[in-house]
Amino acid sequence: MGVKTVVFDECHHLKNYWAVVMREIIKEIEATNIIGLTATPPSSDEGESYECYTALLGEIDFQLPTPAVVKDGMLSPYQDLVYFCLPTQEELKFIEDTHERYKKLIENFDKKGCDFYNWIEERIVERKLVSGGKQDWTKFINSRPGFAAAGVKYLIKNDCKLPWDITITEDMYNEMTVGDWCYLIEDFALHKLKVSDSDEDKVLYEDIKLALRSLGFILTERGIRNHNSPVDRVLAYSKSKLLAVKDIIKEEMLSMGDKLRVAVITDFEISNALSLKKVENVLDEESGGAVSVLKELVADPEIDKLNPIMVTAKNLLCDDDISNQYVEIGTKWAKDNSLDIKLEVQPGVEGLFCAISGSGKDWNSKTAVLFTTYLLEEGVTKCLIGTRGLFSEGWDSIALNTLIDLSTATTFASVNQLRGRSIRKNEKEPQKLANNWDIVCIAPGLERGYNDLERLLKNTSSFTVYVRMEESSRELTMWTRHCPLTKQR
Repeated sequence: MGVKTVVFDECHHLKNYWAVVMREIIKEIEATNIIGLTATPPSSDEGESYECYTALLGEIDFQLPTPAVVKDGMLSPYQDLVYFCLPTQEELKFIEDTHERYKKLIENFDKKGCDFYNWIEERIVERKLVSGGKQDWTKFINSRPGFAAAGVKYLIKNDCKLPWDITITEDMYNEMTVGDWCYLIEDFALHKLKVSDSDEDKVLYEDIKLALRSLGFILTERGIRNHNSPVDRVLAYSKSKLLAVKDIIKEEMLSMGDKLRVAVITDFEISNALSLKKVENVLDEESGGAVSVLKELVADPEIDKLNPIMVTAKNLLCDDDISNQYVEIGTKWAKDNSLDIKLEVQPGVEGLFCAISGSGKDWNSKTAVLFTTYLLEEGVTKCLIGTRGLFSEGWDSIALNTLIDLSTATTFASVNQLRGRSIRKNEKEPQKLANNWDIVCIAPGLERGYNDLERLLKNTSSFTVYVRMEESSRELTMWTRHCPLTKQR
């Protein structure tokens, strides 16, 4: 047909199978111009997927930063905001108990004269290689910078006299981090314990594996790797986040009044937090899910005035105050749009909300989202609760001005697709300012107590920090000292 230009919209999806298919099609039709458009280009951290993407589209040729689009009046101004909370007492005790095995391990290693100390001293001071021979300091630190720096920190901490040729930098006087310990423990476990014939060394090797696993690390033959731990789950789905959602909504209600349109986004309808059996006594099956958010909000007399509605791929739950109105308006909306849809109200088990059942050939999750979004625009409901699968890419709400992200998305594209939902221009509200909220649960003073924060930092370039003081100033000071963000501030 003579096509020589191919345009890919939302081209960040072209990372795997479809990238290969499109590459072959372009080769077949001999297209000379390829244009890719996306608001969320994939990150180079995505490995082979990123390589597949760049093989098709190449590097970015032109990039328009979001603030420039806002300045030109094409998107609404926005704020990225973070609300910090602490785990509940029950959750905190679980996290502390989980750390106990690791702490005992560190206590045994953190002293002169033990096998661990002697091993690290031999590896750092004498630079003995596993294969035999020795290296000068420059080659050693260039080949294993993380391990070398961690080893120097450990030896300084234990008052070891270091040789003159070791270059000591300022950060080597800092406290040991869990990452530093992992570098040293990995070397000790793999190159000393695993190859030892001693039964004691074999027992210690297994103890190390268990201690690391409890904190979210797996010791493999190739080294220590991250994995989802019970601590990660408890912090990600902490019950304190529900209280934080209520706090945020109440503050936004005071600020915006009737103009407020809020969406609370979760990963699941019913959380998968219990996929790790170890947390079943701390989290329930609804923790972190959309249902738990709805129950919490409709039970609050003040927030209940927003008439919350929950929409997921499986269910539609509606505040009982507007359930009949939902069916009445929905029936008219379907008729106006020539859709075959029939809606009925089903009693809710909680008494504070009802289930809406739909039937007809046009009733599905897509039309449920479209109609509920229409109700949000009209102000029948001012609070929508849903899952990331339905309310991230492709969902548009002009009136939406507050987004609360409870999901655990970690990719740059997923995070920024979600943030883009709230910044659509609203001609009816020219002064619209969108607030994108993240809720982060931290356990101050514990090695893995900042995992939830690190997840946020990984894929967010900048944000404003608001800390609500509900605990002692001492705990906040502890957080400030340990927080990886402190130096950047």
